[in-house]
Amino acid sequence: MTDEERAYLEQQLAAKFKWFNNGSRLWSAVHHWSLGVSAVTSALAAVVIKLNWLKEAWPSVYASRDDVVAILAALATIITAVSAAGNFGRKWQTNRISRGRIERLQVVLSDPAASASAIRDELQDIMKKHDEGIVGAPIK
Repeated sequence: MTDEERAYLEQQLAAKFKWFNNGSRLWSAVHHWSLGVSAVTSALAAVVIKLNWLKEAWPSVYASRDDVVAILAALATIITAVSAAGNFGRKWQTNRISRGRIERLQVVLSDPAASASAIRDELQDIMKKHDEGIVGAPIK
């Protein structure tokens, strides 16, 4: 492998690592946020419906209790549906896997006897499998 090939591959691997690492962080945050918020809003809907003491303490709030419960339940449902439709969990996992594969390829590249052709082939496979993981279907 020439020095130019090595420098090019190092640059490509560093760029892909950064891309996959940012994707992993973003999709992890979105995925886990949607799980947490949907669970909290659903639980709040269940608690609010049982707050009978509001009838005496705050009659005006008690009167709109059913509306608040409906809004919380709808919000939980919408967040869950958007998360499922967007496949946030799969996108997070795909980016984590791709990032790990790039890290392993960087180790291979550190070997002075590494084959540029083999590294390019593996990088292409990583990119193809990443795209397949994101869209959820094999790419031909």
